[in-house]
Amino acid sequence: MKESSVTRILLILVGCFVAFSIGANNVANSIGPILNTDSLTLRGSLLVGAIPMAIGALLFGGRVMGNVGSNIIRLNSYDALIISLIAGIIIFVASILGIPMPVAQIFTLSIVGVRYAKPEMSVPMSNKIIKEMLIFWVISPIVSLAVSFSAIFILYKFFI
Repeated sequence: MKESSVTRILLILVGCFVAFSIGANNVANSIGPILNTDSLTLRGSLLVGAIPMAIGALLFGGRVMGNVGSNIIRLNSYDALIISLIAGIIIFVASILGIPMPVAQIFTLSIVGVRYAKPEMSVPMSNKIIKEMLIFWVISPIVSLAVSFSAIFILYKFFI
């Protein structure tokens, strides 16, 4: 399927909108707890969050983009446009409302939804990557809870 110039421009514009929306939501997720300590001003917190986020994207974002962009399922331009636009709108609205969002889950499940919505259900999908993500999504919050609880428990019990 050949892309038109209009489709390419739409993809670029929607990609910028999605990046903007994710930036609004994820910088808050990463720096919000620090802002609550009054260690930084709001502007300082945004800089402390945004600059390393941009560096991280430049250094390590390519591998994740490969998985999301083509390793789960091969997407055409229209699939990518719909997935990105819907996810971008959801994340943008959540950001306006001040609601933290699980960006990776929104995109991945949108991709899976596109796969199953297509008339040709034989569209290949990498079950290995989906399984790895699901396992990580289940395990990582539990590990985060356990490690956070243990660290604070030990800190307060023995040092504070």
